[in-house]
Amino acid sequence: MKFFKLIFLLNSLTGLFSHTMAQNLTVQGTVINQQTQTGIPDVSIHSNNSLLTVTDAQGFFQIHLEDKDNSPLTFQHLNYLPKSIVPNAPSDTLKVALSPKTYQLESVNITASRYLKRIMEEVVSVDLLSEQLIKDVNAITLTDALDKLPGTEVVDGQVAIRGGSNYSYGIGSRVQMVVDGQPLLTGDRNSIPWNFLPIEFADKVEVLKGAASTLYGSSALNGVIHLRTSWPDKKPETKLLTFYTAYSKPKRKEIAWWDRPPYQAGLLISHKQPFKRADLVVGGNYMKASGYLRNVDQSLKKVSAKFRLRPKQKHGLTWGFHGSIMESEEAEFIFWENKDEGAYIPFIGNNPQQENGLVRIDQRQYHIDPFLSVLTPKGDEHELKTRWYHVEFLNFTNNLQSDFFNTNYQFQTRLSEPFTLVTGASFQYFQVDDPDGFGNNHGNTLGLFGQLDYSGQRLNASAGMRIEHYKIAQKDSKTIPVFRGGINYQLATATHLRASFSQGFRMPSLAEMFVDKSKELVPIFPNPELKPEYGWNAELGIKRQVQIDQWDAYLDFALFLTDYHDMIEFQFGYHPPDTLDSVPTEDLIKYIGFKTGNVTRARIGGFEASVLGKGQVGMIPLRLSLGYSYNYPVDLNSDEELKNLGTYTGRFFKSMFNDSEEVHSPLLKYHHRSLAKADITASYKFLSIGLDYRYYGFVDKVDDAIIGAIPGAKEYREENARGNHTFHLRTGVDLKKLGKFTLIVRNLFNDEYVIRFAKMEAPRNFTLQYRVRL
Repeated sequence: MKFFKLIFLLNSLTGLFSHTMAQNLTVQGTVINQQTQTGIPDVSIHSNNSLLTVTDAQGFFQIHLEDKDNSPLTFQHLNYLPKSIVPNAPSDTLKVALSPKTYQLESVNITASRYLKRIMEEVVSVDLLSEQLIKDVNAITLTDALDKLPGTEVVDGQVAIRGGSNYSYGIGSRVQMVVDGQPLLTGDRNSIPWNFLPIEFADKVEVLKGAASTLYGSSALNGVIHLRTSWPDKKPETKLLTFYTAYSKPKRKEIAWWDRPPYQAGLLISHKQPFKRADLVVGGNYMKASGYLRNVDQSLKKVSAKFRLRPKQKHGLTWGFHGSIMESEEAEFIFWENKDEGAYIPFIGNNPQQENGLVRIDQRQYHIDPFLSVLTPKGDEHELKTRWYHVEFLNFTNNLQSDFFNTNYQFQTRLSEPFTLVTGASFQYFQVDDPDGFGNNHGNTLGLFGQLDYSGQRLNASAGMRIEHYKIAQKDSKTIPVFRGGINYQLATATHLRASFSQGFRMPSLAEMFVDKSKELVPIFPNPELKPEYGWNAELGIKRQVQIDQWDAYLDFALFLTDYHDMIEFQFGYHPPDTLDSVPTEDLIKYIGFKTGNVTRARIGGFEASVLGKGQVGMIPLRLSLGYSYNYPVDLNSDEELKNLGTYTGRFFKSMFNDSEEVHSPLLKYHHRSLAKADITASYKFLSIGLDYRYYGFVDKVDDAIIGAIPGAKEYREENARGNHTFHLRTGVDLKKLGKFTLIVRNLFNDEYVIRFAKMEAPRNFTLQYRVRL
């Protein structure tokens, strides 16, 4: 607690030492983008090497200067060229126009430090996805866009960063999903609600790689995905996107169960309306699909709204809300009927009237997010954000309902010119009511966090700590401390070396602890004694920005090492109740099934290399993204020698060149060791063309008992013991004010492949997309 007493003491001292300056010269005005004439938020204003204030969300500022102080005011922002002005009139009102830095390549983020900062100066790895890329690939859910990032994969809704997680049905996410600064996970499974994310409002997506529980709490064990939504500029804007996708038959025509092509169609619309001191954003999302997997049909209807107000009489105050409601009909495909004519059909078994390999879920989801922020004249910022997220099933006799409540307070201040302090507290409450599975259970967490950043001429450093107190149902409460530290050193003008160490944890979800489906065809037994997962991540990386003529690129290389303790997995086996001393032979089969357990101490080390660039060849602008990652994921309990870091390092290099029993035996299940991604886009006048390539390495190890029990799964693995190469093509015609048409061909060569066992990926399909700004 001494750490937090120090943080709050610093906050108090900051308030005590703030003083009211002589007000003989009041300077106020707006900082705008010279090209778009819209206000620029978060512009810092300096005088005599001291920070005076920062602009608000509309670019407005107001400062008071000492009498006869003729020092210039310097206006600075990471994405704009700085500008200095000498105010010379009492009550001077200014309009300061800043020019954008034309060489910028999506180079700032807010996720890694909880405030705006250049990626080159971050102590950890961060990747970015722009709104344009999300729309270009027709990302109906965010998973379609995340799959383009190096080292990041989404397998059947479960995301893994640099091999830091594996596919395990029903296990909660080890990557924290954040929307506008707040977590968004379901209250029952702690899973990411991909189709509920506000993709229609997307402005930018930031992906932080590695443990980040210091700032984001539980579930940030493997990283953070932060979706930031947009606000209006100076003028009203309406965006419309509509699409239609048709699926062709696979290469083996006989395994297609359909006569008419499966399809997917949708409409996304948003309108942004600025007012004098308020902003409004409204939108909707409609989608309907007849799936290529039989009976995996989907439909969703969603409306969303955002609003914020800046009261005139309260400078620096902003309050507002964000809310959405959605109803959907969807299905989860568990596993196929067989690998041939049943490859696109869910498992039926002995009862043709019932598809046991499919779970249909009709549900209603909604959230409301009130927020409040205060920006003081000295540039200190207070933020209070809250969220209520509700999910209810609609198609069962006794329907599940879950709730997730979040409250987060954050304070940010510049203690002096090189130091920035971010501190705060968060509280979460989650509950689930499921008469046929979970019962009625709940839990809560309370976290206190603080991070101190140093920004010098060439050195950037960061150190932080979090203490999280949690309680689930009637179990004893526990407290978990986590730490984070890192440095970033500028070796040369555009070359930065970074090193970091961070800890993370993930509490078990209510589903993992309490779900009881022991009477089902696939029995699942509860485990109320489940413990949280925890671990640490270390990284050493180098990033270089290269600017040659009309080319601007980032080259990045990183080495990483992750250790996990008490990893949670579903185990297949014999699970009798602890209350029984013995079980009659005829009842043994009743206790064979799945049960969660803390079974693994794991280590995952590897490297990642990436290139992100844009430039021009002749008259043709190009944009490219290349990435390759490799990891060696092992179970340290299965080979004690690998706990020695030297032994593990030697085995790691050996694993890159051969697959001996020594290398293969300790591997974790359901991991891709190799991932490669490439995307290149060329444009000329109103035409554009893009090619997307992805490689998923072979899943070396699986659960033999599960694979052996699914018809055809073992044989398919033996026949396709190799990685998967897939290509996707897109072409576009930009008619400017009339909109843009894009044709997207996924799975260009119509390959048959699986990424997750016993679930065939989509055959070649064609999407025609139209989008326009009004």
